[in-house]
Amino acid sequence: MHIPGDDQCVISDQNQLTRPDLFVENDVDHSFTVNYFRNTCVDPPYTGGGHVQAKLKGFKGGQGLLELVQARGRNPHVMLIVTGLKEDTLYQVIYAPTVELASCFRAEFQKEHLEGRTLLTVRTDRTGMAIQPWHEIDFHILDDSILGQTVLFVENNTTSVLDCGKLEIKGNLTDWEQAKNRSSNSLFSTFILSLIIFSALVFN
Repeated sequence: MHIPGDDQCVISDQNQLTRPDLFVENDVDHSFTVNYFRNTCVDPPYTGGGHVQAKLKGFKGGQGLLELVQARGRNPHVMLIVTGLKEDTLYQVIYAPTVELASCFRAEFQKEHLEGRTLLTVRTDRTGMAIQPWHEIDFHILDDSILGQTVLFVENNTTSVLDCGKLEIKGNLTDWEQAKNRSSNSLFSTFILSLIIFSALVFN
């Protein structure tokens, strides 16, 4: 089991009082207790926002999950977990809206052929796992235009694409629409307030 360091995120453990169903004990030789660890890296930093994800997979090994969340009045956050990679290696996560997902999986496809934006750079540990706990990112997501767009996972010192995924809503559509509408209303209110202040300064 992979357990990130203390500087990455918090690991919470359960015991027999909190989750008795997760523990198996008996008097037979070689009996054991099953311990359960919940990795709180995957818990979003807040609730009530728009939430999208891309399941990363490919023909060259490695698989993982990228998630982004954003709520009104809060900065967007991103989280990544990928396994099955080379140890101690840098990788980039690239948002590539001009790339079709079907093209992404072609063996000859290379990073140099695309236009995109780097969202993250991560390094794998000695087990070949890369974890980026939730942190702020300058990439606003509350817009339907990002849905269905391709995300690439690329080894940093090569031009080959390792894994690909498609951004899709995580959760239900109602939550997504509510998050978008709150964001639009907030932007409109900010615009009106700015217009009122500008008018007051000019005409008074």
